[in-house]
Amino acid sequence: MNLFRRLSIYGSVVARMIETQPLNILIVDDELNIRKTLTVYLETEGHHVVAVSNFQDAVHEASRRS
Repeated sequence: MNLFRRLSIYGSVVARMIETQPLNILIVDDELNIRKTLTVYLETEGHHVVAVSNFQDAVHEASRRS
């Protein structure tokens, strides 16, 4: 999946999410630029964001916060 397509998918998901109360969001992506971009955008919209680069870190963060 190319970067444009990935951002397009993320964009439609983000558009639906910003209509709700602030969310706790876990971003998992191996692309640093994607993580940073999504984090900045979602935090600007008032959400709480944790961004990690791999499955192991995602599992750790999810278990730590549940």
